[in-house]
Amino acid sequence: FENFKLTEVQKDAQGNVQVPIAADDPMEINVYTEQMDKIEWLSPSEDLLVGTTGGEFRISQNTTVDPFGPENFKVAPETPFGSSSIQALRIGPAVLFAQRSGLKIREFLFDSVNASYVASDVTVAAEHITRAPAGPYDPDGVFEGPGRGGLTARVWQAEPMDILRAVRSEGVMVSFVYSRAQCL
Repeated sequence: FENFKLTEVQKDAQGNVQVPIAADDPMEINVYTEQMDKIEWLSPSEDLLVGTTGGEFRISQNTTVDPFGPENFKVAPETPFGSSSIQALRIGPAVLFAQRSGLKIREFLFDSVNASYVASDVTVAAEHITRAPAGPYDPDGVFEGPGRGGLTARVWQAEPMDILRAVRSEGVMVSFVYSRAQCL
């Protein structure tokens, strides 16, 4: 991660921190993955959920004995999909996020059976929401580039119905009804 920075503290010649660290001090978190990924969104819950260009992560307490802080945290990779730059949206227990290409909306939800998060594709039955219609040069309607589909912005409407409204890259506004209660 590149967006967390530790404030300046005194260090010895080996780089060890020489001042006591408090639980409410800022943190620098290095996550060693196969590539350098940009943080695209953060979503607080029981854990801090982090969406990067390369995957989704959970930052939580290492132990429940001590408070969460610079000396008591762990980072767990949860899903490998990667996120777009559109801010994720918390709706009840779920976090909706656009996958890196903007062509899928995923529901990031804790699975208590496996004690981990899953990111199901909620647009699997409605791919037309995120994809531009087929044109003369692409009869299959499978687009992967700018101006060819993919979400670029979103807003949530909670009343009178739960609707995710978004803009595709070619400027078309689309709507997606989302109700977690109806999915159960």
